[in-house]
Amino acid sequence: MTPDQYIAKTPEPKRSELAQLHALIRRAVPSFEPYVAGSMIGYGKYHYRYESGREGTSCRVGLAGNKTGISVYVTCVDAGGWLAEQWRDRLGKAAVGKSCIRFKRLSDIDLGALTKILAIAKKLPAPGEVGAAAKQARTKKAASKTGGAKNATTKAVARNAGGSKLKEAASSKKASSKKASSKKASSKKASSKKRSAR
Repeated sequence: MTPDQYIAKTPEPKRSELAQLHALIRRAVPSFEPYVAGSMIGYGKYHYRYESGREGTSCRVGLAGNKTGISVYVTCVDAGGWLAEQWRDRLGKAAVGKSCIRFKRLSDIDLGALTKILAIAKKLPAPGEVGAAAKQARTKKAASKTGGAKNATTKAVARNAGGSKLKEAASSKKASSKKASSKKASSKKASSKKRSAR
């Protein structure tokens, strides 16, 4: 079954609301490929492995329609905990628990807040995501290298600038010395002429 077929088999008015949410999620996280995962549409499949040894496949974002309403799942965490729970007070009339955002109808939820959550979620790892730590380490390393390269460039520019200033100072000193010698020679020549005239 495809995501479109999943939505099509849902009775109205929930079908239209699922279609709107599906479009919103696709716009917010276009890199998260949609697929049907059991009783919901999943976006952004990933493999997880916990310290307990348990592992499997899940989705970063999920969308499901059921008898009591609609559920949106955002399975991403940061230093503050579950992303959905951190936005609980800004989501509107919704029940929030860890990664799940439940509401009866689309008009109950703040779609602007949901869009912002999704925008943040696409940059965060999911719990137990295999390769997430390595990915973050690579990102930090790349940032460190970029910073190091910038510092090296800045130092090189400073050295070049310093060298140029020294060269300019030396040239200026040389020019001044030549000018002084020229004036001295002219002065001697003038004195010699005066003595000859006498």
